[in-house]
Formats: sequence, structure tokens, C-alpha cells
Amino acid sequence: MKKILILSIVAIALLLAGGALAASTIGTNITTGGNLTVTGNTAITGTTAITGATTITGALFGNGGLDRSTEASLLIGATNATSVVITPATTITGAATLSSTLNVVGNFSVKTDRFSVTAASGATTIMGSLGAGAITGSSTLVVASTATVTGALYANGGLDRSTAANLAIGATNALRVNITPQTAITGALMVGSTINRITAGALTIGSNTASTTSVIITPDTTITGTLTINSTATSTIAGTLQSTKTTTLGWSVEKAANQACNTTCTSACVFGLDTGGADIVSCYSALADSCVCAGPN
Repeated sequence: MKKILILSIVAIALLLAGGALAASTIGTNITTGGNLTVTGNTAITGTTAITGATTITGALFGNGGLDRSTEASLLIGATNATSVVITPATTITGAATLSSTLNVVGNFSVKTDRFSVTAASGATTIMGSLGAGAITGSSTLVVASTATVTGALYANGGLDRSTAANLAIGATNALRVNITPQTAITGALMVGSTINRITAGALTIGSNTASTTSVIITPDTTITGTLTINSTATSTIAGTLQSTKTTTLGWSVEKAANQACNTTCTSACVFGLDTGGADIVSCYSALADSCVCAGPN
């Protein structure tokens, strides 16, 4: 009994002196003011309180978890570490606050597929709504659901579909689509309803005389109001010009013996009539006795 007590006292004395202790089991508390070096495996069944800095040159295994003894932030790599590498899959059950940059080398996802970023290509998939300020994209943006843009949408590279089909603009809720500057349409313009002005006024087609040489209307066209042609050039109608009005076209007949109808008609002359010879003459012929004028005189 005395030998065991003497050995325990010697072992404690070596620890207090900063020496080395061979493999042993110590059942009492140990307090040392110097360095404590442990070269073998150490099993600590109780609570260990370390008030100073601790350097571990090997791996640190926290099989029961890693935590603080008091409620506060748990700091990992707060001073000297250039980076913290977490190798396997990691699950964070609480809130995570990042005060600096997060660099994810592999794929990144939120709840499997709600938000995912592919590391190799940078392709980003968002299953829900996206609320953002200014968005600058250097690659393709694919939106599988409805996208609401409360500010301006700039498409510097153009606006198109990813597959061959009709591009619908304002197909459901838009009252109208306002296109402010001059717009060039190089392909066919298909209009499923009415072409109209926002405000009252004339709807002008082909007003740029430097580039528009003609306006061609191919199928049957119905004009319910007044058609006014102000061009000084010739208008050619290859088919039939027909009016369904049951009263009058608005033409007038003026009589003037042997006078050219282009001077008799205050509006445009349609043709002249030589009553003596019962012939239709041109608007420039001075043989006209009656003139058919395209409008009231």
C-alpha cells in the first residue's frame, strides 16, 4: 500500500514538474503550471477545461460533437487559418451566417432541387420565385415558370425563344404593348387582331420615304373608315377595289363644256365624258363636257 502511494506521488510530482509520465490511470484531478506532454493515447472520461491556447498536431476527433461550454459563437479558424476545408457532406440544422465570401468548389443546392448551381457549367436552376435587383447574365437564362420584372428588362443581345415557336409578348394580361423608338422588323409581322393608335390620329404606314418604296397588302382587306392616300406617286391596285356602301361613294359629277376635268374637279378627277362623241376621255382632255370627280366639288 505504501509503494502504490509513493508511486502516485512521484507521478504527480513529475507532472507538476513538466516531466513525462508512462502509461497509467489517474483518478484524481491534475493541475500543472508547466507544459504537459502526452505521447500515447489519452482517454479522458470527465470534463476538460483548457484556459489557454492548445496546439494539436494530429487529427482532432469529436465523436460526441463540437460545441462550447457556454452560449456564444463557436469560432473555427478565427485567427491564423487561411481556409477551413470540410470534406464530406455537411448538414447544418440551424441558421448559418456568413460575413465574408463563400467559395463552393462542387455543386451547390438547397433542399435537393429548389435552388441548385452546377459547378462545372455554372448553370443555375430555381424552382420557386426569384426576387432580385439588377441581374447581369453572361450565359443562358432559362425560366421554367412565370417571371415578374417590376423594373425595366434590357435584352442587349436580343429577345428570342430557346426553341422554334411563336414568341408571345403580352399574351395574357397586357392591355397593350408600347414600342417607343423606331423598330425594324426584318421578318413577317403577324397581327392576330387590330392595328391601331394609342391616341386619336392618323395611322401612318410607310412614312419613311427614303426607305419605303411601296406598301403591299396581299389578302382581302376591309377598311371600315376613310382611306386617304396622300402620296403623289402612283398607287397600283392589282385586284378589285370594291365598296359595300349602299348609298354613294362620295363622288360627284360636274358639267363644263369642252374643259379638262383636272381643272373642273376641286378633288381628284376620275375620268371625263365627251357627250358629243359619247366617249370617256382622260382628265387632261379639253373635250370633256362632264367630269366624274372623286369627292364633293
